[in-house]
Amino acid sequence: YMGDIKIKQEMEAITSLEILMKEPDNMKCIDCGSSPTIFASINNAVYLCEKCGEIHKTLGPQFSSLKPLSKEKLEEKDIIFLQHGGNGKFEKFGAAYRLQTVETANKYRTNAAQFYRIQLQAVVEGKQFDILPPDAVEGVKIMTDNGPKEETKKEEKKKGALAKGIDSLVKNTKVLTEKSKEKFSAAQKTVASNTKKAGKFVADKTKAQL
Repeated sequence: YMGDIKIKQEMEAITSLEILMKEPDNMKCIDCGSSPTIFASINNAVYLCEKCGEIHKTLGPQFSSLKPLSKEKLEEKDIIFLQHGGNGKFEKFGAAYRLQTVETANKYRTNAAQFYRIQLQAVVEGKQFDILPPDAVEGVKIMTDNGPKEETKKEEKKKGALAKGIDSLVKNTKVLTEKSKEKFSAAQKTVASNTKKAGKFVADKTKAQL
């Protein structure tokens, strides 16, 4: 009985894959628009031609988990990813970041693409997803295998150095302000003291004349 259920599920998955592959958007490569599509990037849920598929192989599975569009090669979970994605959905999402203008080697390394993959996985696994998408500037920044691209790290270092410089300037300004206050206070005391002495001198001289 359990074997029959398994066979039924597999047949349904195969039928679903055949339907997905016949959708107009999925018949054209997401990256270059050519046909036919013979690969699928599972974690991005997009369909690719042979040429672009070869580029995806160089990206690494964390950015593009590539598999041939074959009933024998795809697992049931892979097909579920494709059911929730597709070229049309990725294209619509990427339009906000103009991802179609980014070369294939970098497109799937952007923060926007990473957000899309995480969101897609949450949907597939039925998990709650409350993370906000990156803005237009952050979204197109490129990631490396271990995090933000070197240029981004340099920018962060510059920001850190600038923040330290500002903190130092503020502290020095406070110190100078305090010193100025002390000098001003001392000067006020000196003036007051001299005024008092001058007043006493005039008073004494007046008494002497009387």
